[in-house]
Amino acid sequence: MAKTCDNNGTLPIDLIVSNSCTFPDNLKNELIRILIPYTIRNQFIPLQQLLDADMICTPYINQSRLHQNLMYACAAVNKVRSIIKDSKTHPASNSYSIDRKFDLMIKTDVLRMCMYDANQCTFDNYMQQPVEMRKLILESNARLIEYAEIGNCSEYSFLCLHIMLDLEPNLNAEIFEVVDGDHIVLVLDRNQESNENDYTTWGNDAVVCDAWSGKVYPAYQINENMNVFSSRVFIQDDDRYDVVTNFNKHYHTMKPLFSLAKDFHLTPRRTITH
Repeated sequence: MAKTCDNNGTLPIDLIVSNSCTFPDNLKNELIRILIPYTIRNQFIPLQQLLDADMICTPYINQSRLHQNLMYACAAVNKVRSIIKDSKTHPASNSYSIDRKFDLMIKTDVLRMCMYDANQCTFDNYMQQPVEMRKLILESNARLIEYAEIGNCSEYSFLCLHIMLDLEPNLNAEIFEVVDGDHIVLVLDRNQESNENDYTTWGNDAVVCDAWSGKVYPAYQINENMNVFSSRVFIQDDDRYDVVTNFNKHYHTMKPLFSLAKDFHLTPRRTITH
């Protein structure tokens, strides 16, 4: 419950921190102290741990297309997790020293500055670039991320997308962000006739590929599996925590950033047989 927001995006600890909370300061601080470990708890697998593809995919073996998509997703995630070694925003960083956190923050900033200097393009204005330029930017960014070996969800997702081009270039792959949630993921094989803002319409074969959290799952399970990031300070002048909370379908939504198939004019994907 400590990691689940209400329909206004408010966590239990936020209610205590809020100025509207009338508890005495000593009681408020004690409640915050109690709630912090539950709020920041890291329930992800270690950053460099590879996924067990058989465990993830076997339950869907009778759904051949979904099973194949999950296999592709696991392969891409494992490749990314063998390259990127650390992340400032991953909840594992809550156990790091202040010096290590600061070092990661600086290195991530430098990486993004290098990507901008190389391409004169940020993640936010990537879609405004011509299609051919986007191809070059994707390739350039992938090389820089591989060299730096660090990244947050943006770097994980873009590198995962780049790897998918080699694994199965005709598999529709799209970058999506969680609105009001500060997180992006790769989505594979969404039904192109579906409502791109409503994941419940994406079809039974669509797959979420979240290399940052180390999760691969059918898109219709987003409400149970998606995570949302935020960075918070719970007590004035205290440490800043990286908090990963649960997706709330009544507050969070999914928004497309771009579609690989539409942008790069890929040929229709072949029918998969198993």
